[in-house]
Amino acid sequence: GDGSTSTLANPIHTYTNPGNYNVTLLISNSNGCSKSLTKQNFITLISKPTTTISASNTSACTAPFSTVFSASSNQTGVSYLWNFGDNTTGLGNTLSHTYNALGSYTVQLISINTTGCKDTLILPNYININNLIASFSVGNTQCQNTPVNFTNTSIPIGGNYFWNFGDGATTTTNNPSHIYSNPGNYTVKLIVQNGSCIDSATQIITIKPAPVAAFTASPISPCAVPGIVNFTNTSTGTGIVSYLWNFGDNTTGLGNSLTHTYNAIGAYTIQLISINTTGCKDTLIMPNYINISNLIPS
Repeated sequence: GDGSTSTLANPIHTYTNPGNYNVTLLISNSNGCSKSLTKQNFITLISKPTTTISASNTSACTAPFSTVFSASSNQTGVSYLWNFGDNTTGLGNTLSHTYNALGSYTVQLISINTTGCKDTLILPNYININNLIASFSVGNTQCQNTPVNFTNTSIPIGGNYFWNFGDGATTTTNNPSHIYSNPGNYTVKLIVQNGSCIDSATQIITIKPAPVAAFTASPISPCAVPGIVNFTNTSTGTGIVSYLWNFGDNTTGLGNSLTHTYNAIGAYTIQLISINTTGCKDTLIMPNYINISNLIPS
């Protein structure tokens, strides 16, 4: 009666829309005889109720916690069976329920109309009672002009975050990275809001001074190969203990000032990394700084 057919003797059929349906059965035997039977309005389908749930409050910071649940339907005469997710149930349109332990609770509501048709609504983790604890950790690298990584370790996970890095900068990122331009002590604060719960955590971090890498070279444009270039370190900052050079020709060197020989014509990018006693470092890259040519006087 809804456009669908079957050749089974005893079929099962699912109707998707409410209404009255005429059902026809046509049979035939091996002799070619056939007969049909139609029953008018044989199937009557009644729509299921459609229900919504609301609660006076869905989150709390401590237990016990009480809230009022309400159900509404598009049909009249509907009865409601609740499962509050804490191994307790209830009957009725509007109910007050108390949760006695921290956790997240899935609420289920079964709505049944006067003809026995029912619908089930499930709201996962609808009620959240959390003892919110804000906390965070800081990465090992805490140097000037170098990204400092912060990891949010607050419990439970989720909610809204507000960071204050102590130098006037803020963010709402979960696990931010921040660069401090100046060395010194900074008070970092994290504020966490989860529903109606708010907590904060602070730490004082010490940003260590970083060196400033610099160098000169002479000559920077040798006229022939082999080209011999003298590199002079001019980095500034206290406690610098290491200088790592990359001469741009797949060779490196360690030391304050070095002499390097280039054996091929070309342009070479020079890199110097200066590292101090606290492990803070700075990198200077000079693209195509050394140019080796093959000029022939005429």
